[in-house]
Parts: sequence; structure tokens; C-alpha cells
Amino acid sequence: MKTAEPQYLALLAKLVKQAKANKPTQERTGTGMWCRFGDTIKFDTTNQQGQRTVPMFSSKHMSFDFVVAELLWFLSGSTNVNDLPPKWQHLWRPWAGADGELGPTYGYQFRAGTDAFMTLLRGLLTNPESRRHVLALWANADVSQCKLPPCHGTVIQFHVDNGTLHMLTHQRSADIFLGVPYNLCSYTLLLHIVANALGLKSFR
Repeated sequence: MKTAEPQYLALLAKLVKQAKANKPTQERTGTGMWCRFGDTIKFDTTNQQGQRTVPMFSSKHMSFDFVVAELLWFLSGSTNVNDLPPKWQHLWRPWAGADGELGPTYGYQFRAGTDAFMTLLRGLLTNPESRRHVLALWANADVSQCKLPPCHGTVIQFHVDNGTLHMLTHQRSADIFLGVPYNLCSYTLLLHIVANALGLKSFR
């Protein structure tokens, strides 16, 4: 059984080794970064008993409550920090405008216009064998209007195989130490939500 945490720790080790050997790259925040491109983590989302699981790491403090609240906020279509539970608003407020708005970022890309998320669900339900079950949270036309353009979920692809739902996600940018464990947990939860809604098994 492939689990996420050993792969995550191996990725951290690669980054630390790289950091010792190279100077940080300068970027927009001015703090500098050590960058790795194209690394992947692939893991099971069910245990040996077939029960659905999400990766909650023992090597890092994580709040599943926040993962759930943030994902439901995205799926609601909201782009306003004030719609988050009060105890989590501070995590997004630094990027929001005075009114709490973030612009056409995650929630907007999930639900606005053609409602990409519902279109995805209908496609999986009516034509599960299609190879077009793709949702992209990165929209070039909207990036300049976002207070914080999407970092994760830039491309999300689902695949149904023999009654089991699989998912691949692409992340254009990530804080490996802080954000990636939450991203892995959040998108695994999304996979389970979609699979449950469609009556499919979920596996990643």
C-alpha cells in the first residue's frame, strides 16, 4: 500500500539537500525560494480493508477541521473570506480586499459561469468512460483579477475504471513545508466527496 507521508518526507529531504547546495532564487515575495519542478506523489486513498482514508501526517500538525471548512467554502462558490468560519478567516485575509473579496479565484472557478464542478459531476455520471473529465481552476483570463491566483488544482482530472474513481491533480506552486500536506488532504477529500456522490469507489 502506497502512503503519502513517506513520499512527502523524501521530497522534503531532496529540497533541504538542494537548499544546502544552492542559493535561493529571488521571486515576488522577496524572501527567496528553493524550487523543485515536476515532483510527484502518488498514493492509495483506501486502506487494506477498503475504507476511505485521507493523509493526515504525524510529522506535521494539521487541522482536519480547516481542510473541511476550506474545501466546502471553495465548493460553495464563495470568493469572500467572510464566508469562512470566523476562526479560519485570518488564514486568507492577508490576500483579501477590504471587503473580504479575493476576486475570481478558487470558488469562482469551481462554480461560476457554466458551473464547472456540476458539469464535471454530470459528465462522470452520464459518460463515465470519457477522457474529458477535467476541471481547471487556473483561468488565464481571470488571473490578473485574482488577489491570489490559484496555486493548487490548476488541473484536476478524474478517471473511472471498473467502478473506481481515480484523480490526478497538478499544482503550479506550493509551500512544500506548510501547504502541501493540506493540499494532499484536501484533494483526497474532494475525491471521496465526488466518488460518494456518484456511488463509486475512490482511489488515487
